[in-house]
Amino acid sequence: MVFLLAFIDVFSKKVPNYYIGTSCKAGDLITTLNQALISEGITTDHKLVIRSDNGPQMSSNKFYFYLKRLEQKLAHEFIPVQTPNRNAYIESFFSILENELLKDRYFKTYG
Repeated sequence: MVFLLAFIDVFSKKVPNYYIGTSCKAGDLITTLNQALISEGITTDHKLVIRSDNGPQMSSNKFYFYLKRLEQKLAHEFIPVQTPNRNAYIESFFSILENELLKDRYFKTYG
């Protein structure tokens, strides 16, 4: 099994960072988000909103305390349960990725 975690900038429609691995834990989420913020030059001068589902990584204590340290930099919004339309940009991205790349292909190696 392979996990894909991605962030999408809904203004530019750019994916500033993503993570692919055989597991996906809160630490992977924090590292991926932190690298995305750095690559996009997000500073405390920017007001940023992270919108996510209620998955175990996003609702973990580790991620909660990471966000508390960044409180001046960003806010975190959880979408209501069973409302993927509230997170339409990333849901669309994953749908296109699945249909265009993953659905009809078999990969021999993880790499």
